[in-house]
Amino acid sequence: MVRAAMPRRAPIDRDYHRKWWPGALADPRRRMMILDEEAVPVAIIVFLDVVRGQSSSWGYYTAPHREITASRARAAWIGCEFLGIAYAFRHLRLKTLDCEVMESNEGVLRLHRRAGFETYGGKPSGDERPDFVLLRLKRECWNEGWAPRFFGNMANLHIRPDPRDSTEGE
Repeated sequence: MVRAAMPRRAPIDRDYHRKWWPGALADPRRRMMILDEEAVPVAIIVFLDVVRGQSSSWGYYTAPHREITASRARAAWIGCEFLGIAYAFRHLRLKTLDCEVMESNEGVLRLHRRAGFETYGGKPSGDERPDFVLLRLKRECWNEGWAPRFFGNMANLHIRPDPRDSTEGE
């Protein structure tokens, strides 16, 4: 299901992934973090093209539904949105956060817009799939309290900050 919404839809074999992973983790313009719910990994949040203090693009992916319950997947989806945006503005100190969402993915578009993202363009998918909507959230439009008002307490969800983004001593 995730693959259908991604720019690259072909499967990635295990050997390629094992070679790619260490470089991706060390890439200074990338952040990849796991979201835990009560110590159970439920999603991954990815920031790409990070220019700390300026901009980044991002995305997140919940664990496959065969691995977590539907209620855990929903909590992870909302938690990624809330905690990922908070990470972008608190730890990366971004001015803008961008993403691409397939125009047919109404649930994600609705959640992003509820969080304050605005459409700034479109991008062809390059194949038979729907096109992508380009969205941006500006720091000054971010309302930190929006998610708890809509979805309640998310105290059982956590992401560990990347050590490169420490705010200590700043």
